[in-house]
Amino acid sequence: KVIDKEGNELKTLGEPFDYRNMLNNSIGNRASYAIDKAGNVYVADTYNSRIQVFDTSGTFMKSWGQKGAGSGSMTLPYDVAVDGEGTVYVADTYNHRVQKFDANGVFLGQWGQKGKGSGDFYFLSGIAVGPDGAVYTVDAKMNRVQVFDNQGRFLRSWGSKGKGSGNFVEPMGLTVDESGNVYVADSEMRRVQKFDSQGRFLAAFTDRLHYPA
Repeated sequence: KVIDKEGNELKTLGEPFDYRNMLNNSIGNRASYAIDKAGNVYVADTYNSRIQVFDTSGTFMKSWGQKGAGSGSMTLPYDVAVDGEGTVYVADTYNHRVQKFDANGVFLGQWGQKGKGSGDFYFLSGIAVGPDGAVYTVDAKMNRVQVFDNQGRFLRSWGSKGKGSGNFVEPMGLTVDESGNVYVADSEMRRVQKFDSQGRFLAAFTDRLHYPA
C-alpha cells in the first residue's frame, strides 16, 4: 500500500498471492521494495522467488526470476535495491549472494557465497545503494554490515553480535540516505542504528519500535 505523510491510503500495488495460479502482480506474504528515479517500484517478492515491477500508478509492468540457484534464478530474495542508473541489486538470501540486473531483468553478474569471511554471506537480509554507488548489505546471522563497490569488490565491514552501540542482534534491513548515512534495522534489539558511510556510530532510535525490519 502507498500512503501519504498523513497516513491516508493512496493506492495498492499487486494482489494477494493465489497458490492455485501464480499470476503476475500476485505478491506473497513477504516482500520488500525499492523505487527508481522514475518512480517505478521494484518488489522483492520473497516467497515467489522473483522481482516484480510496477509503475507509479500501481500497474504491473514486468517480472523476472524463479526459484533456483542458477544465474537469474533466486531462492527467497529478502530485499532489492536500485541505483541511480537503474541497475537492480537483489539480496538472494538463500543462495547467499547478491545478483545484479539491468532494469529489464537481464542478468549482469553476482557475488558472494555461504560463509563467514569478508564478502561471504550467511543470511543476507537487506541491501541498499549509497549516493556514490556503493552497495551496502546486512547479514542477520553474522550481525554485520558489508560494503562493496558496484562490481562486487569488498570494501569494508562493521558490526558484531551484541547489545552495545555498533553491535547488532539479527538485523533485518538497512537503507542509505542522500548524505551517505546508513540506517540499520537492529531487529531483535528493537532499534534503528545510524552510522556514517565508514561505519562510525552516530545515533540510535528506539521510540515505539517493536521489530523494525
